[in-house]
Amino acid sequence: SGFAVGTVVPITATGSPGSATSLFEVRNDPVGFWQAEDEPVVEETPVAEESDPVETPVDEPVVEEPTPTEEVVEETPVPEPTAAPAPEPRTVTGYAISDVTVYAARPDEAGSEPYGALETGGADGAVTYVMFNVEGIGAGTVVDARLVLTGNGQFAGYEPVSVVPGLWIDEPSATWNGLPTSGLTAATDGSWSPAHLPPTGSGETIRVDVTTSVTGDGVVTFVITGHTEAVAGFLSRESGNGPRLEITVQD
Repeated sequence: SGFAVGTVVPITATGSPGSATSLFEVRNDPVGFWQAEDEPVVEETPVAEESDPVETPVDEPVVEEPTPTEEVVEETPVPEPTAAPAPEPRTVTGYAISDVTVYAARPDEAGSEPYGALETGGADGAVTYVMFNVEGIGAGTVVDARLVLTGNGQFAGYEPVSVVPGLWIDEPSATWNGLPTSGLTAATDGSWSPAHLPPTGSGETIRVDVTTSVTGDGVVTFVITGHTEAVAGFLSRESGNGPRLEITVQD
């Protein structure tokens, strides 16, 4: 005691070999006691313990998965089966390959065709035969058949027409007695009515419906008989405008 504040006082420690001297600075200690200053007190900064580095999580890119959608498959409508259209009807035309007129008044006399004309009826009982060899119908169905003639002179009209399938006519040798003249089958139209020649004039075209009398390919002969009171005439094949058969066929 008795030292002024701030005085450095040497102090010797005894009682042991090699005494040591320390310097103390007198301070005005606010706590009320003296404290010797030996070495400056260095406060150690606490060293943080090493720790494993903390990995900063890296945000992975978010891959948006496509929302599953149900694939819409458009159904192709299946057309309903339809029947194949029927083919168009076709026409088969056949021309007379033989035609001749024979007479009841001269039964053994060969037939004749004066001036390229045929006739039927009259006082001599003329009868005309017209033969066709039909080709081209095949497996088709006859839906219409017309015997086509060209008038040569006046027709009395309603001369009956008969049909003899398969009858072959040889013009040079044809006679009344050598050909069938009675018991003949009437040619018929589409409604199975007997066929007749209509009244007509010279040069006019006559179309006689004989549909149900023509059923297929082959030889068919039409026989035209007349009336004793009148003669009906029409052109023969030798005239260049002779009889023909127009047939409508449905396949």
